[in-house]
Amino acid sequence: MPSPALRVVIADQHEFARIGLISVIRRERPNWIIAGEASDGASAMQLIRSLRPDLVITELGLPDIDGITLVQTLRREMPEIRSVVLTIHTESQVAKAVRRVGAAALISKHEHPVRIVEGLE
Repeated sequence: MPSPALRVVIADQHEFARIGLISVIRRERPNWIIAGEASDGASAMQLIRSLRPDLVITELGLPDIDGITLVQTLRREMPEIRSVVLTIHTESQVAKAVRRVGAAALISKHEHPVRIVEGLE
């Protein structure tokens, strides 16, 4: 059974990471729409506020507004938008902080790309 169509915004400061994630999403979930992408937290928030996507994928280390603050702001302003944090930092204190602000998931960037996309659902 195909996954439901989702409108997605990706926020990662590294263009290479964004391009890779978009490529894997398009291959594994062709019905998902990449509505926008941002390289910093301020641009991400502007995109999210204007596009109102179903899913936001963010990294922790965004310039301007970090991923924790971004997720916290999303939960307060637009609780219907699901957020997932991708990171290389999977220590328990990071996981606790991500859960505390209401992210749907914390996924390690070290996972296989297909497993990352599976974790987004």
